[in-house]
Amino acid sequence: MKKFWVLTAISAAMFLAVSCGGSGSSDNGGESGYQQCSYGDYECEGGNSYWCGYSDNDLLWQLFEECPNGCDYATGRCAADNGNNSGNNGGNNGGNNNGDNNGDNNGGNNNGDNNGDNNGGNNNGDGNNQKPACNNGDYRCSGSARLQCQNDNWEFAENCENGCDASTGNCNAKSEGNEENVNSGENADTVICSENEYECSGDQKMQCKNNDWTVVETCENGCESGECQEAQPDNSCTDGTLKCSDDGANVMICEDNEWTEHEVCSISCNTSKNKCLECSNGDKCNGDMLMTCSDGEWTFKETCSLGCANDKCNVCTPNCGGKQCGLDGCGGICGNCDAGYDCTAAAQCVKNNSCSEHDDCSGDDVCYKNFCQSPWNKKWKITFKDAKVSEKDKNNESWDALGGLPDLFSIVFVNDSQVYRTSTIQDSTTAVWNKSTTLDFAASTDNIKICLYDEDWTSGITGGAIDDSNDMVGCLYFGSDLFRKFDETDKFFTFKSNNGVPLQYWRIAFEPAW
Repeated sequence: MKKFWVLTAISAAMFLAVSCGGSGSSDNGGESGYQQCSYGDYECEGGNSYWCGYSDNDLLWQLFEECPNGCDYATGRCAADNGNNSGNNGGNNGGNNNGDNNGDNNGGNNNGDNNGDNNGGNNNGDGNNQKPACNNGDYRCSGSARLQCQNDNWEFAENCENGCDASTGNCNAKSEGNEENVNSGENADTVICSENEYECSGDQKMQCKNNDWTVVETCENGCESGECQEAQPDNSCTDGTLKCSDDGANVMICEDNEWTEHEVCSISCNTSKNKCLECSNGDKCNGDMLMTCSDGEWTFKETCSLGCANDKCNVCTPNCGGKQCGLDGCGGICGNCDAGYDCTAAAQCVKNNSCSEHDDCSGDDVCYKNFCQSPWNKKWKITFKDAKVSEKDKNNESWDALGGLPDLFSIVFVNDSQVYRTSTIQDSTTAVWNKSTTLDFAASTDNIKICLYDEDWTSGITGGAIDDSNDMVGCLYFGSDLFRKFDETDKFFTFKSNNGVPLQYWRIAFEPAW
């Protein structure tokens, strides 16, 4: 924006800091507090025109010119004289009314538009006492500066080298064949600045060109007395700031504007983070987690499912030596037998007999895909469908102490260790799960059982002792006879109690998963 130094109409330059919009000022532009403003702006205050300019490196409102005919709040400049200088609209109920009318100092007809005091008494009013509103995104001119409405305030947008068109709010284009700036709407005799003079506007270095201020440089280290400032010496610092020493052996800290030793690094100092390196390379264990060195710090790499040792995750080594089929000890299999062959307990594929039902097979074998096959050393899918019990327990009493219904759930045990448990169906004699799990049944010597329970707060379900729990409804103990209950067509079979326990049915499906 332009900085105006008016040589006429003001007998002496008066620098008076006033607050924008009248806060803390008198009607006649008396004393007021400092108020920040935008360089080159004009504002009306106390009926006079004020300009925003520098005073001792501070932007302050300064009296630009006294307005005998009032101040135009739309432009912040004195109003033209249209003739009569008196306010015409007095108070409705009497009293004296002195209006500040818009006019030109050169005379002419002036019709005052002041509003007097409606309640009587003396009224000294400004002609227009409201700052013009703006719509966000609008533009207007202030001298050769282009302003934009932002957050309901006019803010500096750009300096128009060829002047600003007040009718459109846009910068003028350079005239054909004329290298000089077009200064529209301004008095050509107004002295803005001296050619090639420099001054600061915040962090910007300004130069006077063609009687107008132009930004020539943004000062990275600040601007003072029209010159960009040099960077601070290397030995200057802010207290508490850290940095690496030149040899990278220490972390330095700034105290009283001097660098002192803060920490000795066992490896070296990380210049990107100004801290000692925790590591230089490699991995290390942190419990079951494997950490890796990244940019001098230990960061998470992976979780070791089999634990971590010697700075690496433990791995399971599959054991398939001499095996044609069966489990490899790490959750995988050593191979599959061709159709018509079965995997024996010794992990060998042997030809089996064809069958149409389980009774066609001998020993522990079951009939699956029309061949007799061993159910052991295989993966089985177990599906819990549903269960139903009577409203009374085996003692013909309520399931719960306070007369409530049972809370049914099922558990699978292998060698007295719980390997799977269904959800608990609360307060119901009927439980529906439709949930499955796949388990490895390694050998016929495994102790495998499935039990149905009523969950009570007194339940103590652990290992083999579960058989003696008063909350047990019933248990299935695995053997070849239980495997033979699976049906390839209707996989579910119904288990019913035959020992007086009030179990009406418990439906479970067994399916080969190999």
